Amino acid sequence: IAANTGIDIEFVVTNYDGMLDSVADGEFAAAISEIIIPEQVPEGIVFTNPYLSVGQVLVVRANNAAVNSPADLGADSRIGVEAASAGEQTARTVLNISEGRIQAFENTPAALQGLIDNEVDAVIIDSDDATQYANNFYQQLRIAGEEASGAWISSRKYGIVVADGNNALLNLFNQAINEARTDGTVDRLSRAW
Repeated sequence: IAANTGIDIEFVVTNYDGMLDSVADGEFAAAISEIIIPEQVPEGIVFTNPYLSVGQVLVVRANNAAVNSPADLGADSRIGVEAASAGEQTARTVLNISEGRIQAFENTPAALQGLIDNEVDAVIIDSDDATQYANNFYQQLRIAGEEASGAWISSRKYGIVVADGNNALLNLFNQAINEARTDGTVDRLSRAW
């Protein structure tokens, strides 16, 4: 974004607590740090267009043709998630999976290995991770449902925060984000990440 806008950016590492207030108060011109765009934006700040959107998807074993959406899961299906992740939150709050059916793993590879080893019947993880693993291990894993965002159970969007009223900076960032999405930079960075 800095390269595309010509802005000379100085990065300041700070605590997340109070960071958005610091933008609203003019201490920082902007903030970026895996900040999810909320439905209700706090007063004093605005968000750019999303620079990244990530969904939660259901991953099943490649030979499981019966499950193509969460609705296809049986009442006793065991669901793997990464502990304290968006996947776990989606299992609990969006799909209302009961505590006894959720198995939390230390990380995404462990959850997927649990799926391969039949410890769980499906796993809920980030769409980018799911795509990478399903492509690399296509004989063992697949994403249940449609291609791309059609398989998303839930999603979150990330944006850059600027002070409300700083339209010049907001427009500059939005233009750079749009260019990065159009020219493939966002996709390339997502795959590398």
